[in-house]
Amino acid sequence: MARWIEAEVAKAEAAKEEANKAQIAADKAKEEAEKAEQTAPLNEVTVAKGKAESMATQAKDNSEKATQGAKVANESAESIRSIVKTDKTEDVTNKINELKEKVKDVLNSANEAKKAQTKAELAAAVAKAEAAKDEAKKAQGAADEAKKQADEAAKTVESKAKGEAASAAEKAKENATEAASAANEVSSKANEAETEVDNNWDKEEKKEDITSKVNHVKGKTSQAINAAEGAKRAKEVAELALKVVSAEVENDKAKKAVTTAEAAKDEAKKAVESAEKSKGEAESAEENAEMVKDEEKEVEKKAQEVAENANEAEAQLKIAEQELQTAKGATSMETLNQAKTKALAAVEEVVKNGQAAEAAANEAKNKAAKATKSAERAQKAAAESALKKKLNVLEIVKKYSKEGYNTVDSDEHVLNEVEEQASEEKEEEEEEEEETEHSVSNEVEIEDDEEEEEE
Repeated sequence: MARWIEAEVAKAEAAKEEANKAQIAADKAKEEAEKAEQTAPLNEVTVAKGKAESMATQAKDNSEKATQGAKVANESAESIRSIVKTDKTEDVTNKINELKEKVKDVLNSANEAKKAQTKAELAAAVAKAEAAKDEAKKAQGAADEAKKQADEAAKTVESKAKGEAASAAEKAKENATEAASAANEVSSKANEAETEVDNNWDKEEKKEDITSKVNHVKGKTSQAINAAEGAKRAKEVAELALKVVSAEVENDKAKKAVTTAEAAKDEAKKAVESAEKSKGEAESAEENAEMVKDEEKEVEKKAQEVAENANEAEAQLKIAEQELQTAKGATSMETLNQAKTKALAAVEEVVKNGQAAEAAANEAKNKAAKATKSAERAQKAAAESALKKKLNVLEIVKKYSKEGYNTVDSDEHVLNEVEEQASEEKEEEEEEEEETEHSVSNEVEIEDDEEEEEE
């Protein structure tokens, strides 16, 4: 008798534990369905979530019944133990029957809790699969958009990353198709499995079939979720490839900046050569020639800056391309994100160095243009000086020819007078410079006086 009582109590306790576990599993299924609705607030997901919540409530109710029933069964067992000591056979028989009923109730409650758990999990599977299908579809759309933008951005350059964007978009499409197919099967098979649960749950010979159907639904749900994850990774790769395309464009600009800077160097060099030829003809030509040399040094400095930035842009682009390949081969979002972070940092450096190369090339170009203008001024000054001297010599020659000097005397007088005029011209240039400086100084003083008066 004692062993039988203990066995009945043990059955009730075991059933209670099963019911509690069923409630926990049903609650988890409910939470998963609710999370799925947050991800994809679609009608199909909302309906499935509502069913999961309802089944979780049923599982909870039956779990509480099982807990209470197990408690009552324990009390009945204690009562039987007390009666057995009094040898009241009729009372013992009644209590035994009562204990049997109580244990049966606990077992039924546990059975209903597990049934509710199964239906909650089926509903959650539908919600998760539909959400995964929606996520995969959105990922495909984003990947397609990244591909289009990459195609547009890469029109002016030879691009490797453009091909990677196209490949990733195709991968996203494949995964989205797989997710949709799996989700559709989940929806239909879940209905079949639920019908089996409703009609044949208590039939021992149907339990294996029901378990198989439920597991098939769960397996297809996992397939839909995995496909959606694959689509999302492909979308990330496509968008990252678009970023690398932008780096390729900047790198191409940096290369062109090097060409521009080299052309500026050549221009500045020619300007120096031109200005050197003009030296000695006039003092202003000398000054302009020195300016040309200074500009040439600045051009060379900027050209070096362009080359350094272009080289760094090229190096960073290679890093970005390597990390793009790592992201492409990633099987988890964690690995992909690590590669993405490194790639984006490299892309940023490419853009920064590319822009710096362009800016330096433009400065080199402008300074080369200044050098050319300074060389032209030197040429002009030299030409004007030479022409003026030539005209002066002709005038002097005419003068002395009229006055009747012989050839030797005439040559000496001409030479002396030319030298005097050259000296006078130099003095005139110096006076003009002093007047200019004096004028600027007076203007500054006048401005200062005006400011004082205003105060």
